[in-house]
Amino acid sequence: MSAPRPPRFAAPARSWSAAIPPAPRWADRLLQSLGVQPAFAEAILGDLAEERVLREEQRGRIGASVWYASELLSALPHLFWNAARFGTPVTRARLSALVASMVLVMSAALMAFVLRDGPPARLVFTHVSGAESVDGIVVNYMRPVQLPTQVLDAKGHTLETNDVRYQWASGAPVRVSSTGTVTCTTNGDATVRASIATVTTDLLVHCRPVRELRMRAWMTLTVDDSVQELPFIAVGPDGRLVNLIAGALRVHDSSVATLTGSRIRPIMPGHTMVSVHVGDSESRMEVSVFRWVPTLDHLRPADDLVIAPVHLPRGTSIQWVMPKGSFWLEYKNRGATRLIPRMEVDGPISCMHLETFAPEVVRISCITMSDSATFRMTNPDSFMPLVEGSLSLERQPIKRDVEPRPSPQPHPSTFLPRER
Repeated sequence: MSAPRPPRFAAPARSWSAAIPPAPRWADRLLQSLGVQPAFAEAILGDLAEERVLREEQRGRIGASVWYASELLSALPHLFWNAARFGTPVTRARLSALVASMVLVMSAALMAFVLRDGPPARLVFTHVSGAESVDGIVVNYMRPVQLPTQVLDAKGHTLETNDVRYQWASGAPVRVSSTGTVTCTTNGDATVRASIATVTTDLLVHCRPVRELRMRAWMTLTVDDSVQELPFIAVGPDGRLVNLIAGALRVHDSSVATLTGSRIRPIMPGHTMVSVHVGDSESRMEVSVFRWVPTLDHLRPADDLVIAPVHLPRGTSIQWVMPKGSFWLEYKNRGATRLIPRMEVDGPISCMHLETFAPEVVRISCITMSDSATFRMTNPDSFMPLVEGSLSLERQPIKRDVEPRPSPQPHPSTFLPRER
């Protein structure tokens, strides 16, 4: 007869209160700081903790943690509502700040998603001024230059990329590198093909190299003059005029004159300088703006740049009292007449003729010692029936030991390609 088996004792029942871990401290502190009622927070966190233990046994710790975080996020609206109803004014303000921060973060993320750059969709070629080119681009440089290309996505965003590739397609034999460097040695039009990813664009390149710019040394305008073209020409390496140019201009004092493209508009009496830059060439010209007056007789001290009309029938003369000091006089015939009326000075005055390279223009430098000196112009009986023109007076500044005035800000202007 076998020995009796020892009795079996049932294992003690597992206590869930002891097996379930408490809620994370960060979650408990967060809810307390927001003003959620402790009993309400404990009930929600306790339910989540019990379910988390079961899911750890089924899916593991990582799966349970992911589930716990998602469920806690879904319970936040209920917790926020409880805090808003039963919290103190301080906790309500804290809750409002938290909600506002969350809204800002979500809005920033949404904007970043909406405004993100897309793939290349369009290639844009620009002029020197930055304006988009429609009929191609004009190259006035004699040295190699980089084609100005912008890569845009479908939304018009500029993409930062160096992956654009270029090649000569047709037309004049222009040297084009794979990176977009173009060398123009002679006049001609060529088609250059640019491509990036699946985007391909053909560009018409107008090669018009400029060797030098030729410009007058000075230009005289009056306040009442309309807009005028700047007198300059561009010369190519073969010595011929270049008619298609694209460049930049700048007037150094925009209070005296302003630029619109390659045209200048006088504003007020004064002196300024105009710079013209085309390709590798640059030229400058002085611009003087005068004010019309009926006569040069007894000028005011402020009349530094004035011009008066000259109308002399045959056998007549006109005389003006000159101001004291140093000044320039310049007479210019109206029209194509090159005959100059007779000019004379009288009194304490000394004058000297200056070379002008224009037969219809007389330029004189004078110095007077008093206000009694006179300048007279005469149309003799043996001369033309009528002499018409203008006489301008430009006072020279008196040198004093004073601090120089600050230089005015330059006023830039750019003109797109045009035929001259």
